[in-house]
Amino acid sequence: INISKSANELAKRGVRVNVGAHGQREGLGAHWEMWMLAQGGMKPHDVLKAATIGGASYLGLDQDIGSLEVGKLADVIVIDGNPLTDIRVTEKVSHTMVNGRLYDAATMNELLPKPQKRGKFFWQN
Repeated sequence: INISKSANELAKRGVRVNVGAHGQREGLGAHWEMWMLAQGGMKPHDVLKAATIGGASYLGLDQDIGSLEVGKLADVIVIDGNPLTDIRVTEKVSHTMVNGRLYDAATMNELLPKPQKRGKFFWQN
């Protein structure tokens, strides 16, 4: 929590703070980092920026990813809840959109544009 408090103080002074999880625990690492930033006092909106546009900007990709704007790539998640009032709902992903295809997050069945059940993952063969 002390590191998160320090990160929040640095962000208030204009230092860029980003989420940088490595995908541990089935993708939960990014959620844990966001929750820790909030525990350190960062406002949920700023936490979400650190997890999206902040990282994209750091990588020099903010013209293409990191926010929803016309002309940008739009891989998004749909969350069941409002992370601005409770940052912990970020893990309640109901849908995922990748490359213009919408998936049910629980099953990973494609819903749009062409409904179809997912095939086996490589480790299931």
